[in-house]
Amino acid sequence: MDELADSKTLRVHAANVVDTVSSLVDNLDDTEMLIEILLNTGRRHHKKHNITWVQFENFEKVFISYAQEAMSLNQEARNAWKKVMGVIMSVIKESFDQQEKSGTSA
Repeated sequence: MDELADSKTLRVHAANVVDTVSSLVDNLDDTEMLIEILLNTGRRHHKKHNITWVQFENFEKVFISYAQEAMSLNQEARNAWKKVMGVIMSVIKESFDQQEKSGTSA
């Protein structure tokens, strides 16, 4: 764990995640921009970092579990987060599918 805490790569990735989440929040009233941000997130992770769809699905499960524990979510809030993540995942899945159809996946 100490190695992770000292990892420059992890710090950079964490900063990128915060920037992306901030961009999503800043654009909540702009559906087209939200979709584009999520499509770009999928493209970057699939092509540049060779992340598989199964890994994204695993992230979704871990995120929901962590959110429930960290925020003491009741069932209604957990279900709301599942819906939000379902929408996010469907857009990211579209970017994976587009890359595979065009032959540009890693």
